[in-house]
Amino acid sequence: MRRILIACLAFIMSFSVPSISQAAAPTWFTPTWDKTVTKHSEIEVRNTLTGGTVFWVGLPTAITTDKVGCANVTYVLGPSFGLDPAGSLTKWAEFEVYAWSRLGQSLGSLRLSGQRGEFAPMPMTVTTQKICISDARPGSKNEVLLKMKAGIRIIGDSDIVPLSDVTIQLNVPSTITCVKGKIVKKVTAVKPKCPSGFKIKK
Repeated sequence: MRRILIACLAFIMSFSVPSISQAAAPTWFTPTWDKTVTKHSEIEVRNTLTGGTVFWVGLPTAITTDKVGCANVTYVLGPSFGLDPAGSLTKWAEFEVYAWSRLGQSLGSLRLSGQRGEFAPMPMTVTTQKICISDARPGSKNEVLLKMKAGIRIIGDSDIVPLSDVTIQLNVPSTITCVKGKIVKKVTAVKPKCPSGFKIKK
């Protein structure tokens, strides 16, 4: 009898891998982004065994850095069980992210585990990872590869699955000097333009 139970459990575990997709987020998952984020995405991680166990990840896909090429990349995390965004199983949620440059340079990592209380009982957890582009050129656009894992542990580590790699763009602003008669203004942006009536100082 015991062997039969073990065999049944193994069979169930073989179907426990969560599926990953991009879909319309539920009404309770409402990430807010500051003005540095120009594009963002919401990713759904659903456990196919339970059906109602879902992990939502919201992240920027295009962000403006500071002048030296550093940005605080914000992740909004929403593990849920059933219709309850702060369900009892959120304490078993886990999220990992590793950032890499185009040249294969490690730009840091981040790991949150619900077992340490970061998730429950809040519906959404907001966390940031500082990513810097070394020798960033003003006005440059830099690709960063994010390798992530997420999920809610139901029966084992197999519930924490790799997400599809996400490439985000870090845009480094540049500064120009604009003049209008004796008035001088400095404009800092990814694509800086002088205000109406001003000309770029050369």
